[in-house]
Amino acid sequence: MTTPIISIFGMGYVGVVSAVSFAKLGYTVIGVDKFLHKVEGLNSAKLNFVEPNLQQSLREQLDSGRLSFTTSVEKAIRDTDMSLISVGTPSLSTGAVDTTDVCHVLTQIAQSLRDKESTHLIVMRSTVAPGHGSASFIPLIEAISDKTEGEGFFYAHNPEFLREGSALDDFLHPSETLIGCNHSQAFERLSSLYQDIDAPITQTSITVSEMVKYVDNSWHALKVSFANEIGRVCKSLGIDGHEVMEIFCHDRKLNLSEYYLKPGFAFGGSCLPKDLRGLLALANEHSVRLPVLDAILRTNLHQIQRAYNLIVAHEPKKVALLGVAFKPSSDDLRESPLLTLAKRLYQSDYELAIIDRNVRQSLLKAPDGVIAEQLGPLVSTLGEDLDEVIQSADVIVIGHAHPDFESVIAKVGSHQHIIDLVRICDDYQMENYEGIGWS
Repeated sequence: MTTPIISIFGMGYVGVVSAVSFAKLGYTVIGVDKFLHKVEGLNSAKLNFVEPNLQQSLREQLDSGRLSFTTSVEKAIRDTDMSLISVGTPSLSTGAVDTTDVCHVLTQIAQSLRDKESTHLIVMRSTVAPGHGSASFIPLIEAISDKTEGEGFFYAHNPEFLREGSALDDFLHPSETLIGCNHSQAFERLSSLYQDIDAPITQTSITVSEMVKYVDNSWHALKVSFANEIGRVCKSLGIDGHEVMEIFCHDRKLNLSEYYLKPGFAFGGSCLPKDLRGLLALANEHSVRLPVLDAILRTNLHQIQRAYNLIVAHEPKKVALLGVAFKPSSDDLRESPLLTLAKRLYQSDYELAIIDRNVRQSLLKAPDGVIAEQLGPLVSTLGEDLDEVIQSADVIVIGHAHPDFESVIAKVGSHQHIIDLVRICDDYQMENYEGIGWS
């Protein structure tokens, strides 16, 4: 594979950092911007923003001859193999992103592609809403260039994760490089740019890649807000919030890890709901508002409501609920969201059958104990034979990722519906299968 020549459209913060960084990696790069004064300034090694070490690196790459800047779209497309789009996507009054500049650049690129014989790769680096690439941008390029994606050109999404103040280091030392595309040729060509960067490269669909950028930045915003709310509570109590969060960050097994970060059902149990309510009550006593933390319990209830809505949408007569304790390896019903869901279904007069081996065994050992009290009238819905319960149900709700339930998918008939709350199955192509947080 020959060394690709790159054009980068949009010489703002991300565009300039990317242009300089790719040139540092040894690639020939042409930066493109519609403003002549900006192009002239960059060709003279002048920046209109501050970023540590970028000024010197810009001058070095200009001197090397690997980096240049132009206003000519035609030249950039003619002389390069791939184009990276890094123009701004500001917020509209609705909060949605404004893709006006992106569409303008794509239109210009598509026009220049009409007479180009080689297959050009167009890479979106700008942040856009999930679905824009496939539903809007690719059709736009196809219509104007009179070429087909995958034949006359390739399209990919390659989000950036650069922080102001450490952008050069972030570019050269990322935790991951993400590439969303439709064709293996596009992935091979784009991933070759990062062959000298020591970081894993993940390939996915265009839409997933677009969504990951939104999720990343939303998560960072949530972390800042969470820490700030904890700080407000700590200050009201005379506690050092920095010390609290420093100790919090020591836990890399649960606190700062992938644990709990998978879409699924609501949380429950004896600790999480109780302690969250306790912290909110403590804050209220000191007149401290915690809108982020306060919203957690509300969104948890919404997840239970969502599961209920998914079930009743199929208008079932009989519902099988596989699992009722708050964890599959436990008989603990304290604040179990599955128990809350079960009670709602029972109160709505659906014929309900529950399978939970641990709960049933505890009930048999103490028929008048705590388990019976917590279940109430649901005691009569506890079944023993899994196959029998499944066969008679219209909707089967998988509430536990228990080994006993892994074979359920293969036993369900086409007339039945599966609502999976724990992603026990990866076969998303089944028409009668539906997950709560995935398609």
